[in-house]
Amino acid sequence: MSGIISDDSYMMQTRATCVNTVMYGMRDSGYVPLLDIDPAWSVKMNDDGKYEFLLTIQGVYVGKSKANKLYGIIGQKEVVME
Repeated sequence: MSGIISDDSYMMQTRATCVNTVMYGMRDSGYVPLLDIDPAWSVKMNDDGKYEFLLTIQGVYVGKSKANKLYGIIGQKEVVME
């Protein structure tokens, strides 16, 4: 996911919202995150004084029905939602 943040006071809130949005989207597509690899969040200031960000989350395809039952994968072990 990529985008622009106009004010740095929204940086952490935007990051958390984006991580949750991407994770829900992954599950809807049958993917779950690899929990032993942290999400990559990079930010740079553009010429307008706004911040461009890029969020990358690594995942693995497990199928749509299984994705809604798993929190993610650590190593090769499934972490089940409780």
